[in-house]
Amino acid sequence: MNKNPGSLIGKKAPDWSLPILGENMKISIRDLKGKYILLEFTATWCAHCIEAANMMNRLEEQFGDSEDVALLSIFSSDIDKKEGIQKFAEKLNLKSTILYSASDVGELYQVYSYPNFIIVSPEGKVFMNFPGYSEGVEKNIVNVLTELIE
Repeated sequence: MNKNPGSLIGKKAPDWSLPILGENMKISIRDLKGKYILLEFTATWCAHCIEAANMMNRLEEQFGDSEDVALLSIFSSDIDKKEGIQKFAEKLNLKSTILYSASDVGELYQVYSYPNFIIVSPEGKVFMNFPGYSEGVEKNIVNVLTELIE
């Protein structure tokens, strides 16, 4: 099977429920219905994920107060364990909600490279897919989210 998150565009976003780092609770995609959800699929061992983490912090500053947007960092690599994710989050002062134990969720979303950004619509459909990190990806995500919530 060819893995390609882009092939999910327009389809119902796969369901998931994941633990939140640093909290004794889980969150599910159903809890976020009615919002635009930016899913950042990331890993502690990927160089571009550090730049992506900094981008997520900037997005959190810009959109964190919006009722219409949820920003989630999902560690879906099998290699990443809770302690390592915790250290990564502290080192980079991550502000977004961090979800872990998510390798099956990465599979559901056909993520095969990190970072990978997926936007889910308030109706629960996969709306956009941005593989990789670059300034262009960041500009596109900012422009899309800004337009969507205006």
